[in-house]
Amino acid sequence: MEEIKPIDRAVTPEKHKAWHYKIHPYFTKQSSNVVKAYILNYSEKGDTVLDPFSGSGVTAIESLTERRKAIAVDIAPLSDFITRQTCIAPVDLKLFAEEFGQLQGRMKTTVEFVRKAKDKEIEDYKITDWYPKGVKLPSNADVPYVEDLFGKRELIVLARLLKEIKKIGDPKTRNLMLFTFSGILHRASRTYSIDPAHKGGGDSGIFKVFRYWVPESPSERDTWDLFAIRFRMVKRAKQASNDLIGKFFKEGDTFRSYVDSATRLSKFIKEYSVDYIYTDPPYGKHIAYLDLSIMWDAWLGFKVPPQHRQLEVIEGGDIEHTKEDYLDLLGQSIAEMHQVLKKDGWMSLVFHHKEVNLWYAIRDAAKDAGFEYVNTVAQPLSKQTFHKVKNPLRVLGESLIVNFRKSKNLYPAAHPQPLETLRVILNAAEREIVKSGGATLDEIMRAVVPELFEANLIDKVALKNTDDVIEILSKEFDLGMDERWHIRKENAQKIGQYIPPRERIRYYLISLLRRERKANFDKLITTILPLLINGHTPSNKEIQDVLKEVAISRDGKNWELKDPSELVFQGEMEFLEKSSLSQIPNTTTHNQMIYRLCALAVKLGLQPYVGKRETASAGAEVFKNLKCFDELPLTKLSDIQKKRIEQIDCIWFFKGEPIFAFEVEEHTSILSGLERFYSLLEVDSDIARHRRLVIVAPKKREKKVIQELTESSFIGHPNFLERKLAYIYYETLTKAFSTLISSPDISINEFERYLSYLKI
Repeated sequence: MEEIKPIDRAVTPEKHKAWHYKIHPYFTKQSSNVVKAYILNYSEKGDTVLDPFSGSGVTAIESLTERRKAIAVDIAPLSDFITRQTCIAPVDLKLFAEEFGQLQGRMKTTVEFVRKAKDKEIEDYKITDWYPKGVKLPSNADVPYVEDLFGKRELIVLARLLKEIKKIGDPKTRNLMLFTFSGILHRASRTYSIDPAHKGGGDSGIFKVFRYWVPESPSERDTWDLFAIRFRMVKRAKQASNDLIGKFFKEGDTFRSYVDSATRLSKFIKEYSVDYIYTDPPYGKHIAYLDLSIMWDAWLGFKVPPQHRQLEVIEGGDIEHTKEDYLDLLGQSIAEMHQVLKKDGWMSLVFHHKEVNLWYAIRDAAKDAGFEYVNTVAQPLSKQTFHKVKNPLRVLGESLIVNFRKSKNLYPAAHPQPLETLRVILNAAEREIVKSGGATLDEIMRAVVPELFEANLIDKVALKNTDDVIEILSKEFDLGMDERWHIRKENAQKIGQYIPPRERIRYYLISLLRRERKANFDKLITTILPLLINGHTPSNKEIQDVLKEVAISRDGKNWELKDPSELVFQGEMEFLEKSSLSQIPNTTTHNQMIYRLCALAVKLGLQPYVGKRETASAGAEVFKNLKCFDELPLTKLSDIQKKRIEQIDCIWFFKGEPIFAFEVEEHTSILSGLERFYSLLEVDSDIARHRRLVIVAPKKREKKVIQELTESSFIGHPNFLERKLAYIYYETLTKAFSTLISSPDISINEFERYLSYLKI
């Protein structure tokens, strides 16, 4: 095998495209294409790949698909069941379908009774079929026992369905039907509810908040319909496993699965027999897997030995493991991984935890076990976590994949760099911005985090609150209208200390041509040469070579970008200098505030929209010279959405997309403004990413503003509108307008510095 080059860049996650993604719910799932990329890079066909915290079995699935032998280990019986049933192949789908048809016939009487029976009939019905009784749920559950998670109608159908499934003679088909049954339990339970703000339907509280949470208004589902839908999903998925895995699956040879602790790997896996390890260990108090599996274990008859609960690598849970217990067990697991891994074998460990100090504990445990640290890759998640959605700027939407090797002196461990934390952040951000022609916060963090880890500086910056990083970036860079950070003009000559000259040339050429649209070579040279005086000064030929890569001359004189639609909009656009913008018209205070907002939009190169109520008023002529949209440039609106959104006082648009919305509230109800904002979020949720829904109100209404922003029906779960809003007082807007409108150049984040946010 050739010398392995470690992966050093993120892999674009595509979790939803996996054939097995929806085959059965589980508490966490890795993106299959990311896992596959790592398996292909660090192993060869015929190698043995181990996941000692296998979860839903993604590592085993992708290993078998790529013709590697798979070993899946997990302390939870539910995990073993899901992994085995997903991987097993080939299965007789014709027999599976026939057994479903027979089940449907045997269930018909029960299903029709439950569907037609009145509540009193259901209440009086005595369930004679077995179902789990007296199985205690974790102490943080909303109800005491498993049976309390289900309504009477659901219990009647589930109990009879389980009884009928157990009559199936063929073991493989029976287990696959039990797997189908298991996959509907969360949706048939009272933990399921439909969130009106969630366009994709509903979900179970178990997977939202990782405990047995029963919402105030659970959504009832027809249990047999759930089973029929799940049967079709499983059948499609198993057709894929037949095609992709097929006869390569051999129990005890190409596939081995163990219900056991990762602290005991060498007890059942031969030492030095594993070629590659890819794993996502549990982290802290986030998810107590065995506690959360109780409902499924109870219905399926799985038993968890007391000693396994003692060995579960978690903090907290009903077992009340301390952080020291957790770190000790995780350290034992890493030592066992080292024991079973071959010499020079690789281990990729997914790290996702808000406590950065835990990184040091894991790194030290790996070092003590004999692993050598190689590198860290910031890997974006395919789906934002519930916590990330609630706190879009406060939780880093990334995991880290840390690569180790069981070998000596080939890859020296990283040592602290002689750079201060601030400089590490700014250098990494600068490189990412220049390389990409502007970079989003996530892209910058993806570059920053590994460098801080590798420089042993991660604990010097509060990355669990990325607002701190935004504050650092704001001092050196500008946030453009494309939601990307860019080099600030006054800092142009400072960049380049860590940037290759060719990349610097490319950056400024793209920036200038985006702003000017067209320019001749002389103008390009005279404009960008002063920006490149720091370090190597390029020749005309060097600039021309790069120019030919990014631009084209159609008339033999002027240059323009080859394909502007594929390049990031720079944000340094041609601002219109209009002295008339600063002249406030003689109209109502309400309309004057809207005028200021519209004028600032024009100054920023944006196009404003003014609400129907204002444009229909007697003072509407004050907006005529501001090139406002006559109609909303939004499509596919329902009648209700259109009616509400077109009443928003002012919306700023960039290329037809809303990037700011303002409700100017002098005497009217702030609650009405929140309702309009909510309708806009239904159409375009991106506007909330940087809290650009803004309430504008006089200072004298401060108490009312704060009250509405903390107590209205839009506040708190499920809408969390308070986390998407900003506010500004009339007095502050007037001051900001005077300062910004007279400035020769302004940016979005200069305006945002005047906004206020709730302290949440």
